[in-house]
Amino acid sequence: MAHARAEATGHSEVGSWVASLRDPATLKTEEPSFVQVATVGFTFFDRDRAQLDALAVSLARRGRPVRVWSAGCSSGEEVWTLALALLQQGVTFSIHGSDVDTARLEVARRGCYAAERLQRLTDTERRAYFSSDGRGVCTVAEALREHVTFAVHNLADQPPPSGPFDAIVCRNVLMYFTPRATRAVMAGFRHVLSADGVALLAGHETPLDPAWVRRDDGDLLAWGPTDGAVPSARPRLLAAPLASDLTRRRARASGPPRSAVPSLPPLRLMAPTEAKVPPAPSAVHCLVQRACEGLAAHRWTEALDDFTAAIGLQPDWPEIHYLLGVLHRKTGDLESSRRALRRALYLEDQFWPAAWLLSGMLDAQAERGQLDRLRSGAIADAQVRPVAELFHVPDGAAWSPTVDQLMAHPHARRWRS
Repeated sequence: MAHARAEATGHSEVGSWVASLRDPATLKTEEPSFVQVATVGFTFFDRDRAQLDALAVSLARRGRPVRVWSAGCSSGEEVWTLALALLQQGVTFSIHGSDVDTARLEVARRGCYAAERLQRLTDTERRAYFSSDGRGVCTVAEALREHVTFAVHNLADQPPPSGPFDAIVCRNVLMYFTPRATRAVMAGFRHVLSADGVALLAGHETPLDPAWVRRDDGDLLAWGPTDGAVPSARPRLLAAPLASDLTRRRARASGPPRSAVPSLPPLRLMAPTEAKVPPAPSAVHCLVQRACEGLAAHRWTEALDDFTAAIGLQPDWPEIHYLLGVLHRKTGDLESSRRALRRALYLEDQFWPAAWLLSGMLDAQAERGQLDRLRSGAIADAQVRPVAELFHVPDGAAWSPTVDQLMAHPHARRWRS
């Protein structure tokens, strides 16, 4: 798109087009195009649905109307998914969605999507909350629309909308910000959160600020201010990251597959006052490999100790939580197994072995829609994510189901469709 804009405006190179944006008049004209170049709008319905469902359950316990801010909502899929999750829990709510990209925000406002974008939703959800024009386009129903508003907002250089909010959902956004900008945005979140409010980030994102601590609630893995209080003054915000900075970070993110080059996770806060730097991956590899050997030999206690130690050193590897879930399942601790599998999915929403194993453990207690969602998602993800891509340690992959095993399930054809 940058090359197209450069050519359309008479520039032979992208660099000269970017340089022309220093002129205020040119920038005003080109701002929508620049925003689309400099931001990432990838999203889809039902993305990491388990955490949105857990947030809806947590908010339902409050027994009062709640307000949610979806910061960086892109084209709205996550907003509508959260809205239907809250509606299913019987919550009285309002959601405010915001994004810097006016074009994507207009898609969110219209609420019209190609039918294939809704394939991760259950049939019941599609019928109840969307209408189809019979030509492959589905429109959000009024039952969801009446609870949702949208507005243009730049997280990096504008103060937050008026609070208080009971929850702020900002997933897969801060990964494109510098650490300094991330801390500034999180300070803004603190200002508009209610005293018991939480911020829901992606599994690989952290606030990078000791003023925040984990506030887990059942299956919900979220963050909250250390003292539950909001600052007395609005924070000073930073300018948005430059497009070149975003481009460099995207290029690094699109490097070799993680099965070839195990990447270190982002910095995770280990305590309110100190941060812990992850160790070299080799130490974690050894722990996980030894734990897998203990798992195979039924040395449950040794395996548990090794998996726990590995998580303490490398808490952001979903495979370790998955393998811990396998261990708990084999020892009969189903609640601990379910929690570990949920954490694996929180860290990597396409970690389909965890979704599949979790679905098998929910048969007796889950709703049909929840089971279908987990299993259809697992089958879809298994087609594009080989097991080797999911595990840093090859021994761990031996405890994963295979695609053939998934497809051999009696109902696989229905879930696949």
